[in-house]
Parts: sequence; C-alpha cells; structure tokens
Amino acid sequence: MKRFIVYFVAFTCTVLSLLSCNKEYSLENIANQNNDALGILLTDTSNLCDRAYINGNYYTGAILDSSNYALIYVNVASIGKYDIRTTVNNGMYFRDSGYFYNTGVQRISLKGIGAPVVPDTTQFVFSFGNSSCIFSVNNVIDTTSGPKNAYFKLVGTPSNCSNIQAIGKYNATAKLDTSNYIIAQVNAITTGAYTINTNVINGFSFTSSGTFTQKGIQLVKIPAIGTPLKTGIISFALIGSTGNCNFDITVK
Repeated sequence: MKRFIVYFVAFTCTVLSLLSCNKEYSLENIANQNNDALGILLTDTSNLCDRAYINGNYYTGAILDSSNYALIYVNVASIGKYDIRTTVNNGMYFRDSGYFYNTGVQRISLKGIGAPVVPDTTQFVFSFGNSSCIFSVNNVIDTTSGPKNAYFKLVGTPSNCSNIQAIGKYNATAKLDTSNYIIAQVNAITTGAYTINTNVINGFSFTSSGTFTQKGIQLVKIPAIGTPLKTGIISFALIGSTGNCNFDITVK
C-alpha cells in the first residue's frame, strides 16, 4: 500500500510538472508570436509622457528634418521589434521603428514627419502596447509675411457646430435682410483678420469678415445673404481656417 502511495505521488508530481512546463512554453510563445516587443510607456500622474523632450524648431509650412524629434521612455518587458508612431495632428507626427535587444527602461527617439500647418500648441498621443501618454509641441512659429490672418477653430469641428443660434425668419422666395443671421462660437488661436462663410445653397449663404483682437473662444455674428428658393431643412458647412462644422436652417 505504501509503495502504491509513493508511485501515485510521483506520478502526480510528474504530470503537474509537465503541465507547468507546457503553460510556461505557451505563454512564451504568445508573448513573442510575432516577435514584437512588449512593455509600457512611462507616464506621470496626469498621463503626460514622463521626461518627454521635444527637440528642434517648428515653423508653419516647413517640412520637419533630422533636428525635429521627440525623446520618450519605455519600460520594455520582453525584447522584440517595434514600430511606434503618434497620432497625426496639425500636419505632422512622430515615428520610430527598430528592435529592443534588452528589457527595462529605455529611451527612444521618434523622428518628426510632415510640416506644421498652424502656429498652435499641438498635442500628440503616443501609444505602445496597451499604454499611452501625451506630449505637446508648444513652439510652432508663424512664418507668414505681411498682415497676419487669424488662425481659428469653429467650436464643434469637425461635426456639428456647437450652440449655433439662427436668428430671423427664413421663408421661401422672401429676400433675407439684416434680421437674418447666425451667431457662431469661434476659438481664435491667433489674432488677425478672418473670413467665415458658407457656400451658397438653396439661394442663400452666410458670410462675415473682421479682425480678432484677442485670442480664445468668442461669439461671431454671421449675416445671411440671398433669397431662399424652396422650403425644407437646409444643411450648411461653416468654413473656417482650420476646418468646417455643420448646421441646419429651416426654410418655411
């Protein structure tokens, strides 16, 4: 009986050992099945990329070169290849690819690609595995000459305009006058001259020009011009310097 118990215990231990080895082997294969590195980004309590550094000068319209790069830290859990890039924003992004030969905390350099469009603080999302963090380019320089046009965002871009106020009555075949206009929310990134308008649809449109003397969110009155041709819900795209947003006018 004692001999049977000894054999049984030995057999059980052997089976458990084999199962354990098989589990470890499977996990190893899963972790490296595409020869991709695993790890996480180092972040601070605000989800900013920890110790991130942005190098180089950034000018509107100027293609980024080797002096434009972002340094960022990754904690590598398993070695392997990687291809890491940020989101595309303001006409540019950052990217690096290669192979991690060691585990642990490492610094990588992402090359800047593209050309800045507007002189605005530009935020990027950096992702690696299941982790992500954010960093910003704060010093995009405006290179336009002569009188400066304002860079501005229509609040609600790129979908529906936020809190558009349609003022006045819109009746088919009735010419629009000074009582017909919309009030739109605009975020002025820089000061300067602006034009905000729509295309002509169903016989009428909206247009306004002026000068932003201060930055930030503000209300802009945009008069209507023309004569509605027929009844119905008319959809307009309000056109700004960095994108459009949509709103509807009901013609009775």
